[in-house]
Amino acid sequence: MSNIRGIFQKGLTPKATDPEKARREYILNIVLLGLAVPSLLYGLASLAIWLIRGGPWAGAAAGIGVQAFYVLAYWLNRKGHHQAAAFIVLGALVLVMLAGGLQVGIGHSTMVGYAIIVAVAGLLAGFRAALLLTLICGGSYALTGWMQISGWVPAALPPEKTLTVDLAGIVLGLVSLAMILWVAESQLRRALYRERHLSTELRQAVLTLEQRSADLAQRTAELSRRTSQLQAAADVARRAAEIRDVETLLKETVRLISDRFGFYHAGIFLIDEAGEYVILRAASSECG
Repeated sequence: MSNIRGIFQKGLTPKATDPEKARREYILNIVLLGLAVPSLLYGLASLAIWLIRGGPWAGAAAGIGVQAFYVLAYWLNRKGHHQAAAFIVLGALVLVMLAGGLQVGIGHSTMVGYAIIVAVAGLLAGFRAALLLTLICGGSYALTGWMQISGWVPAALPPEKTLTVDLAGIVLGLVSLAMILWVAESQLRRALYRERHLSTELRQAVLTLEQRSADLAQRTAELSRRTSQLQAAADVARRAAEIRDVETLLKETVRLISDRFGFYHAGIFLIDEAGEYVILRAASSECG
């Protein structure tokens, strides 16, 4: 069981390294799996019924024959040709539905099949492709119905001849549609999670940048203040070196210190000759 699961996981894992291409490859692999398995079961069931009771063989031919297109699409998808693989899948589905309608007439299973085609087109190729396939499927359904009414193709077979096949087709078709919707929902959840994750990272980056900017501004202001202080100290030292008289030197020094450093008051105290007291020898303001 684990070996089979490993094979499926390996087959579904994208080979592309680009995130967007890997996403498209993974989606197409899931869709191919969701289409191939139910259509193969439908084809085998139709083949068994045809061999036992007779009746229309179109279901068996379509369910089994379309597998070749799915294999080709899977191979192209693994080679990186995602768009070509998607259109091969869509073209094969349209041909199968058209052939089935011409063989046994249109009915409820036909409408389910066309709905699956539009859903697959929207998931693999976007809104425009879904709109285009809506027009193509509508035209195909209308053409088949007109040819049926005109007598060019057989009318829809009575329920007693096609009930089992139609029931199997509708159930498996709805299973495929549910799987396609699950893939779409998973991609939407993943996109929303990625958007929230990127938004959180962006907010964190903005906060980090603001914090770094504030730290840089604070460091710049501190550096500017220290630079001003060093410049002022150099000016005071240079000016003091030019004065020879001690009294004038002291007065000029406190004035320069007060002016250059922005102090409201500065004073110079000297120790007396006995070393017992300090005496104020110069002050830059009256409060000293």
